[in-house]
Amino acid sequence: MFLDWGIRGGASVEGVPFVLWLSCGLVPWLFIGSGIVQGANSVSSQLGHVSKMKFPLSVLPSITILTQLISHLIMLVMVLIAVVIKYGFFGLSYLGIVYYLIASLSLLSALALFTSTVSAFVRDFRFVIGAVTRALFFITPIMWTVNAKTPELLKKVIHYNPVTYLVDGYRNAMLFNQFYIATAYTAGFWLGVAVLFVWGAFIHVRFRKHFMDYQ
Repeated sequence: MFLDWGIRGGASVEGVPFVLWLSCGLVPWLFIGSGIVQGANSVSSQLGHVSKMKFPLSVLPSITILTQLISHLIMLVMVLIAVVIKYGFFGLSYLGIVYYLIASLSLLSALALFTSTVSAFVRDFRFVIGAVTRALFFITPIMWTVNAKTPELLKKVIHYNPVTYLVDGYRNAMLFNQFYIATAYTAGFWLGVAVLFVWGAFIHVRFRKHFMDYQ
């Protein structure tokens, strides 16, 4: 079957063809990575268009992230079709996809409130965001797996990386019929999102009246 060909000569990961395993991690990453970058630029890139109208600038980060959702859903459906063809329908575990989609949107929205505010005042901040996003890609197990040879420090970084939580969650729900959220890992993720949202909202509300001064 075509899913058994290609990268690594067909070598599987946990019994799953590498191309399919990679796709189930890459699809959520493309949404998350794009959301991080576009969310940071959401205010600064639109100030010129909304400066002469009464428009709630606070919704720009969320609108920008939601515009990425359509392409994400299309790619997600394509990968799910490939999974169903290969393994059949897993049923209730697919509810996890909805959960991790909501979790991704929540993280990106909370992060964008902060990064879009900073980017509006410090235009070069977008280069920092770009560099951090690229680093996240390489420290998230998207194209590789954690094993006994992985350094302990890197394992800790991966564990506390919220993107790992999301990518692994998508992958487990789609490929391994697993959907468990009653864990300390989940509690830590949502606590981090809540803190980030409160901090981001505070910074955004405090400085948004000065946005037009920096257009």
